[in-house]
Amino acid sequence: MVKPYSSDLRDRFCRLIAKGMAARAAARHLDLSESTGVKWGHRLRTTGRLETRPMGGDHRSKLTDEREWLVARVK
Repeated sequence: MVKPYSSDLRDRFCRLIAKGMAARAAARHLDLSESTGVKWGHRLRTTGRLETRPMGGDHRSKLTDEREWLVARVK
């Protein structure tokens, strides 16, 4: 599983944007992909923050409701 970019890198990106640099240029300057820069720039404009989002999700079984039916089919 990939890890999120560090908060230090995100802070440097925010500072470059605050100085007037375009998101794509800031991404290239920090050796990030331009698509990451565009996404971060959009999120920074809309939310005012650039924190990491929660990773992971619901890891419970999707077949809980079908358990009895499945067990009956296997026997």
